[in-house]
Amino acid sequence: MEIILRIAVFAEYFPPRMGSDRRIYELTKRIAGKHKINFLLIPSFCELQGLLKPKNPDVLANYTYTHEGIVAYRFEIPKMVRKLWRKSLEPAYLLSMALFIPKAIKKLIEIDPEVVVLNYPSVYTGMLGFFTAKILQKPCVVDFNDLIAQYTIRLLKLRENSHLSKIIVFIQDFIVKNSDAVIAPTNFIRRYALALGIKDKNIFVIPNGADMRIFNAEIESNYRSKLNLHNKKVCIYFGRLDGWAGVHILEEICNIFEQTRPDVKFLMVGGGAERVEFSKNVITIKEVPHYEVPKIITVADVVLVPFPENEVSHAASPLKLFEGMAMGKTVIASRMSGIQEVIKSGYNGFLVDPNNPKDWCEAIEEVLKRKLLQIKLSKNAVESVKKYDWNVLAALFECVLLKLIKREE
Repeated sequence: MEIILRIAVFAEYFPPRMGSDRRIYELTKRIAGKHKINFLLIPSFCELQGLLKPKNPDVLANYTYTHEGIVAYRFEIPKMVRKLWRKSLEPAYLLSMALFIPKAIKKLIEIDPEVVVLNYPSVYTGMLGFFTAKILQKPCVVDFNDLIAQYTIRLLKLRENSHLSKIIVFIQDFIVKNSDAVIAPTNFIRRYALALGIKDKNIFVIPNGADMRIFNAEIESNYRSKLNLHNKKVCIYFGRLDGWAGVHILEEICNIFEQTRPDVKFLMVGGGAERVEFSKNVITIKEVPHYEVPKIITVADVVLVPFPENEVSHAASPLKLFEGMAMGKTVIASRMSGIQEVIKSGYNGFLVDPNNPKDWCEAIEEVLKRKLLQIKLSKNAVESVKKYDWNVLAALFECVLLKLIKREE
C-alpha cells in the first residue's frame, strides 16, 4: 500500500531566492505529486537585516499561495517589529519569535503533518520549526545543509568568541543533536554531526545537485552576442558577490588577467551586500531569475567556484558547481572538503588553492590553451554529475522520510 505523507517544511524563501534555499525546494517539489507538502514561511533574516530587498515590500499580512504542487503559508510581522530588526537584533528576535510561535502551532495543528522538516538548524527558522514540532510531538528532520551558525556569525561580523556567537552555535548544535534525523549534503557536515554525538544511523548524506533538464549542453542562447563577447574567452561566476562567497579571490584574478590577457573577459552574475570594484575586463549582471542562469552559462569557457579558506567553506556544497558541470563547462574551484567530494582535479574539473591567485590563473590558462583538455573535462563532468540529478536525490529524500515514519510507528 502506497503511503501518502503530510510534510511541513519550515523555510524563509519559497520559491527560492538563493542557492542554499533552492535545495529543499528541489527535493520537495519532485515528491509533491505523491505527498502533501506545506511550506511555513517567515520573513528572511537577511531581509529583516536589510541585506536583501523584500520580494513583496508592500505586503505585510499573512497569505497563502501554491506553486509546483506545494502550498505555502507566509507569516508576517508588523512594521514596528521590522523596524526594530534594524536597530536592536536581540529584542527584535525575541519579539518576532513570540509572534511566530502561536501562529506556527496553529498552522501545524491544521496541517497535522507526519513529519516536520527544517530547512536549517538556524537560530531563527530552525528554532521556530524545532520548538513547535516538539510541542506538538511531531518527528523532526533537519536538513543540515550548511554550518548556518558559523555563517551567520560571519554575516553579522560578530566576534567568534563573543557571548552571542556562542549562543548561535549552541542552538544550531542543540537542534541537530535533538532532531529525529539529520540530512547532510557533504561528509564534512556528516563528520561534524557525528562529533556532536549523533548516531551514524540517524545521519543521511544526500548531496546537492542540478536539474539536468534545465542545465545541459544543448541549451541555446544569444548572450554571447547580447554581451558582445565575440572572439573572447569567458570565465563566469554566478552567485552572491560577498566576501564569504570568495568575491575577493575573483577581484585578484581579474586584476591579473587585465594586465596579461585582454582577450579574456570575466562575467559576474549576482548581487551582494559588499561594494566590489572590479577591473575593466569584468562584465556584471545583477541577480537574474534561475531559469536565465543556464542561458548565461552557455557563453562560458570556464566556471569559477571560489571559496575562502574557513570551516564554513569546507562544509559547502555549492549548486553552481553541479550546474556548471551539468552544462559541460570546465569548473575551477577552491580545494574545499565538500567540493573535493565531487571534483577530481584534472579529471572532471580543477581544484586550486583558494589563497593563491597564481594557482587560479595557471589553471584558467591551462584550460583556455588546451582545447582537447577542455573537451575531456567537459565530457567527464557531464558523466560525473548524472548521479547528482535532483530526481535521483529527491527519491533518496523521500526514502529518509518514509524510513523515519515507519520507525516512529
